[in-house]
Amino acid sequence: MSDEIGADFTDMKKKLKLYVDKGRVPGAAEVREEPAISIKPEISRIKPLEKISSFCGVFVAVDCSTRTLKRANNLGV
Repeated sequence: MSDEIGADFTDMKKKLKLYVDKGRVPGAAEVREEPAISIKPEISRIKPLEKISSFCGVFVAVDCSTRTLKRANNLGV
């Protein structure tokens, strides 16, 4: 296990123990900066889609966001 992951596990263990002992502490939570997982858009990477007249298949869409969906918004997968 790398040192960074070990440090994260140790930190999480400490925070979970504090939560179990004291409950939820009101106030701001510590937010660490996450690494960027996107790339800068470039015109050379944009390619046009081919236009088709008919499609014999199935299209499935899935919401992979980390935010929960609100109830009663008529959102579906």
